[in-house]
Amino acid sequence: MLILLFKLLFTQIRQKTTGKTRWFDLRILMLFIIQTFISFPGYSNGKFDTEITHIEHLLYFYPEKGEIKLNEYVNQKRETEDPTNTAKVNFLKSILYYKKSDIDRALLYLEKASIFFTKENNILYQAKTQLILGWIAEKTGYWEQAKSNYITVINLHLPGNKRELGLAYLGIVRCRMYLKQTIGDQLIKGTTLLKSMNLIEYSLYADYIDHIFSAEKYDQYIGLVDIAKKYESVNLNTNAASVYKSLVIKYKNSSKLDTAQYYIDKAILLSTNQLSGTSLIPSLYQIKGSIFYLQRDYNNAKKYLNKSIVISDSVNQINSKYYSYNFLYKIDSLTHNYKNAFKNLSLTHHYYKKFHKKEQEYQSRLLEISSDISLFITENNELKRNNCITLIISSLLLIIIITVSFWLKTKNKLKLIKEVESKTALQNLLIGLGEKKLLYKNINDIKMIDANRHFDEAYCDTIKLFKMNFTQLTDNDIRYSVMFTMGISDDVIAQIRNINIDSIRKTKRRIRNKLGLEKGTDLQIYFKDTVQVD
Repeated sequence: MLILLFKLLFTQIRQKTTGKTRWFDLRILMLFIIQTFISFPGYSNGKFDTEITHIEHLLYFYPEKGEIKLNEYVNQKRETEDPTNTAKVNFLKSILYYKKSDIDRALLYLEKASIFFTKENNILYQAKTQLILGWIAEKTGYWEQAKSNYITVINLHLPGNKRELGLAYLGIVRCRMYLKQTIGDQLIKGTTLLKSMNLIEYSLYADYIDHIFSAEKYDQYIGLVDIAKKYESVNLNTNAASVYKSLVIKYKNSSKLDTAQYYIDKAILLSTNQLSGTSLIPSLYQIKGSIFYLQRDYNNAKKYLNKSIVISDSVNQINSKYYSYNFLYKIDSLTHNYKNAFKNLSLTHHYYKKFHKKEQEYQSRLLEISSDISLFITENNELKRNNCITLIISSLLLIIIITVSFWLKTKNKLKLIKEVESKTALQNLLIGLGEKKLLYKNINDIKMIDANRHFDEAYCDTIKLFKMNFTQLTDNDIRYSVMFTMGISDDVIAQIRNINIDSIRKTKRRIRNKLGLEKGTDLQIYFKDTVQVD
C-alpha cells in the first residue's frame, strides 16, 4: 500500500500544474502517507516496546513513578491491541506487585506472562519472567528453586542482554551464600556485565554486591557509605537506605551501637514516602528498636518496635511483625512484666506460624508454575520436531509427485491408465500419512520437595517442646508426632518421608505403645491437649 501511495505522490509532483488546489491535494496526500507510516504495525510495536522497557526500568528503581506510567499505559488500552502487549503488561504488573510485597498477585500475573512467552518462544521475556520468579523464590526462602530459575536465565543464551544475565549471576551468588556453597566466578561475571551497561543504577548495584560479598577486598564501612551517598546523589533514596541498613547491621554486630544508631536514622529519613510494600520503615524501626534493646533502653526499644508493628499492617508486610513481637517478649521478660511477655510470646508464635504457612504456599505455587512452564517447553519442542518431520515428509512426497507427474506426461498414451493409477496411489499415500501424523506429549517427572532437609530447622521450637514432654520418643518419632499434630494427612506425610501408608500406621501404633495410650487414640488431639500446641 505504501508503494502505491508513493507512486501517486510522485505522479502529483511530476504534473506541471501549480494551482493552489493541486498543492493542497499534495499536502493532504503527504500527511496521509506519514500517518499511514506511523500507524504501520512494525512502527507501532517498536514505539510500544520502547515505552514498556522504560516502565520496566522505572518499576525496578523508581517504583512510584513506574506505577503512574503503567497505569497511564493501561488506561490507554494499548495492551488490548496485541496479545503480546497484553502479556508484557502482565509482566510489568508482576514486577509492580512484587515491589509492593503482594506476592499472590505478582505470581498470578507472572504465571500468565510466563506461559504466554513460553508458548510463543519469546526467549527474552522467558528470561525476564524467570528472573522475577527467582526473586520471589528468594523472598520466600526457597533458595534451591531460586538458583534453578537463575540458571534457566543463563541457559536461555542471551549474550546481548547484559541486565538479565548480570542479575541472574548475582542471584546465584546470593543463593549460594545462604546455602553455604562456594560462590565461584559468578560474582565477577555478574558485576562485570552490569557495569558494562554504563547505567548508574546498575553500576552502583554491582558495586554494592561486590562490597558485600568480597569483604577481603574493601574497607566495607567506608565503601558502603560512599555507595549510599552516590545513590542519594541520583535520588535513589530507597537503594541508599538499603545500603545504610547493611552498614547498620555491620556496626551493630561489631557492638558499635552509637554509630549504628546514627546510620539507622539516616536510613529512616531516606525511607519516607515509599511505595506500599517496598517500604523499609518496618524493618528499620525493628533494627532501631533492637539497638535500643542492646543499649538496655527498653522504653525506646518498645516505642520503635510498636511503631514497626503498626506500619507493617499499612504497607502489607504482616510477616515482619513476628520479629517485633519476639523482641517485645524478651523486653517484658527482662522487666518482669510476665503478663505482657506471655501475650507477646503467643503473638510471636502466631505470626511465626502464619509467616511459614504463607512461605509454604508460595513455594508450592512456584513449583506449580515451574512445572507448567516445563510442560509447555516440552510440548513446544515436540511440536517443532513433529512439524519438522511433517515438513520433510511433505516436501519429499511433493518432489516425488512432481517427478512422477513429469515422467508420466512423457509416456505413451497407452500408459495413461497406469499414470492415473500411480497418481491415485500417491494421493492415497499422502492422505494416509496425514491421518497418521501424531503429536506426543512428554511430561518430565517432577521431583518431590526434600521437606525433611529443612523440617527440623523450620519447627525447631516445637520439636524442643516435644522432646521435653516425651523423653521416651526418639528424634524420628518426634518428627512424625509434630506432623500428626499439625494435621498433615497420611498421604502427604508418606510423600514427604518417601514411605507407604502402612508404614505410617505402624509408626502411629509404635508411638501409642511408647506413650501407653489405648488403641485408636487420636494422636493429633492427644498432643494438642498435652503440649497445648495451636
